[in-house]
Amino acid sequence: MTVLPNTVSIISMSQISPQKKPARRLAPEAKKAIALDALSGMGIAQAAKKNAVCRNSVYAQKTKAEAAWEAAFADTTDTSVLFYLPISKHFIRQVVLGLVLIANQLSGCYAVSSRSL
Repeated sequence: MTVLPNTVSIISMSQISPQKKPARRLAPEAKKAIALDALSGMGIAQAAKKNAVCRNSVYAQKTKAEAAWEAAFADTTDTSVLFYLPISKHFIRQVVLGLVLIANQLSGCYAVSSRSL
């Protein structure tokens, strides 16, 4: 029976695979690049390796991008009335009178300022 020497070598995780960044720490531009890679037909594993993130991050960015794409091009033929505002003749008369008085005041200020020059 042969006894091998008891040697243990410690290998850091960075030597095994490249350092992966958590997706929450990525800049918005990097998240956009991940989503574009995933949507462009590149494989999920390839996009994860290219951007140094895990596959779950790629799936998450792809899902968000697909949802945004669907929302941007969704059918928006909603014709429902948002609110009802009844306007009477009395209200219109008050608005017209107010606008006339405001215009009169503004023209008076302009006349005074032009005379002072």
